[in-house]
Amino acid sequence: PRPHAVAAASAPAADVVDRAVIDRLGETMGRDFAVELIDTFVADARDLLAAIQRALAASHRDGVRRAAHTVKSTGESLGAFALAALARELESIGQAGRLHEVGNRVDRLADLYERVAHALGAIKGALSA
Repeated sequence: PRPHAVAAASAPAADVVDRAVIDRLGETMGRDFAVELIDTFVADARDLLAAIQRALAASHRDGVRRAAHTVKSTGESLGAFALAALARELESIGQAGRLHEVGNRVDRLADLYERVAHALGAIKGALSA
């Protein structure tokens, strides 16, 4: 595993996911829906991060925008607001065609994703209990 992923595994869930958002989601849509959304996000976000990297390598601004938009939207739905904010930055960069401004944002997004995925796993366990 990457060094950041190991450190991220010990980070408290509250640092990266607002549990109250998921609790509200479970109350309004049902716990099963919340668990399914967590599973879908954890599985799909890794592919979306790879899609962002491929789009950057190909200088495909719309590919960056679309993948970042999806990460942003689902991150917001799950209370992963820092992840969503960083994805929003990438979405804006893609939309404006300023791919040269990406810098280390994709690496930061990948590291943050690892922390969010770990936190969501813990929350999912509590929801399923």
